[in-house]
Amino acid sequence: EAGDLDEFGLTGVAAAGRRLASWAQAAELSAVAQVAARTAAADKNTGIRGDGRPARVNRDAAGQVGLALAMSDGAAAGWADLAVALAWRLPATGQALRAGRIDLYRARRIAEATSVLSEADARLVEARVLAEAGEQTAAQLRERLRRAVIAVDPAAAERRRADAERQAGVHLYPDENGTATLSGSGLPAVLAAAAMAKITAMARARKAAGLGGGLDLHRAQVMLGLLLDTLPPIPPAEGAPPDQPPSDPGPGNPGPGTGNPGTGDTGDGDPRDGGRADGDGDSRDGGSALGSGGPGDGDGNGPAEIGRAHV
Repeated sequence: EAGDLDEFGLTGVAAAGRRLASWAQAAELSAVAQVAARTAAADKNTGIRGDGRPARVNRDAAGQVGLALAMSDGAAAGWADLAVALAWRLPATGQALRAGRIDLYRARRIAEATSVLSEADARLVEARVLAEAGEQTAAQLRERLRRAVIAVDPAAAERRRADAERQAGVHLYPDENGTATLSGSGLPAVLAAAAMAKITAMARARKAAGLGGGLDLHRAQVMLGLLLDTLPPIPPAEGAPPDQPPSDPGPGNPGPGTGNPGTGDTGDGDPRDGGRADGDGDSRDGGSALGSGGPGDGDGNGPAEIGRAHV
């Protein structure tokens, strides 16, 4: 009985149960693969390939599997596709499942991630990831697979990315608790990351201002507010210094460094501007820095080109 075991014994039983479940699922999938092959061989419109695999999973196979395992036609066809992939396309993954080195989830992830590749490339990816797949978390395996699939054929990966962006969409569907989920798919990765960073920054500002709720709640409110143009101004955080907007230079209040047009004064007296610190258009200055002073007379009547040459 499990109640009589210590912690080490309990975890050992759990691991053994996982390995046993993997073996049972491999046995089930092997039988389903044979159903798919035999129904294909009996169907002149489907047929089998030289190695015995079905050319495709036909309706008869899906029907038999669905009836035996209480699955819908779609679910049964997908289960049969996985069975065929593990029996012929990715035999090492099927063997690892049968030996209990990986579980069904990991076997399915490997098959799905490599489905976009040729069989030769799929087996290259399989060889790269399979040895450590049973020791990695689900997230680690997904990331390893993503990188391996890109590395084995970068050009094809770029084409798939471009194709996916052309199929981008926004989706709305109801949740079970009366709320709804709004999501975007196939978005350009850089733009999606930038949008998420902006939403998160605004959500953090709302929390810093003392508004209640968790960060995810504020992200959701910011997203909807930006889309519907209903997001109220975010108050400053407690203790934050007051905003100091720049003064508006009016007609009689020129801003700093604007100078006094018509006098040659640039406001900073920099000799590199073509004038002395006083910028009075004297002949020793080479004329006004703004081109209003002429050479030799300093009265503003000389050609402007001489003054502009020093700007």
